Amino acid sequence: MDEEKALPSWFKSLIGKRRVSADAKVWVSEAEFRSFVERLRNHYVDQFKEAAREMAAKDHPVAPEVRLELDGPSGLYENLYCVDFLASNPDPQFIEFGASYVLKFSPMVAETEGLIVSLTSTAWDEIRIRHDADLSGFEDALKDWFDAWFDLEGERQYQGEEGLDNVIHSFHLDGKLIHVDFGSAETKALWSLIALLKKAGAKTVWISSDRDDEEGAASETGW
Repeated sequence: MDEEKALPSWFKSLIGKRRVSADAKVWVSEAEFRSFVERLRNHYVDQFKEAAREMAAKDHPVAPEVRLELDGPSGLYENLYCVDFLASNPDPQFIEFGASYVLKFSPMVAETEGLIVSLTSTAWDEIRIRHDADLSGFEDALKDWFDAWFDLEGERQYQGEEGLDNVIHSFHLDGKLIHVDFGSAETKALWSLIALLKKAGAKTVWISSDRDDEEGAASETGW
């Protein structure tokens, strides 16, 4: 069930002053934009941490954020996936976490990392990035970004908030679309990916969610 969350005071004031509808995209400053993305991330991760605490209280062992190499083609980058929780009861069991509440907000636009970024309905664990970059020749940079934030070797294991690993859970390239489950990763993971897109020639980045398709959300083709 979705929960309607109050917008921050600065965002409500912008809506009032500029007389925009709930469906319009409002220009905000880079600082305001980054602050809201931090809130979007924390809204999801706080629920994930609560689930991790509940899992830790169970009688059988449950490990959070377990990295796996999948059998067969999956479409995921390097066929790697981080499962939310792995339980032993006594056989291994994958447990996927679904947030009980999704933060709702009016669309916004800002200039950050030297390009225009549009943000519409989305969630930290299911972000879709549409871009106008040319990623040919940036394969090594993408691999470096993925390796750093997926952390397959577990160098940051249990070093994040409340024992989480500060990692993304999945990454999928699909032409001009990038699909990311940012998991417990800090917002630096998103900003560094956007910075990479800028280096690859992006002028505009649209951030939304695959859930938009399921819910019949408006097209991303314009502001």
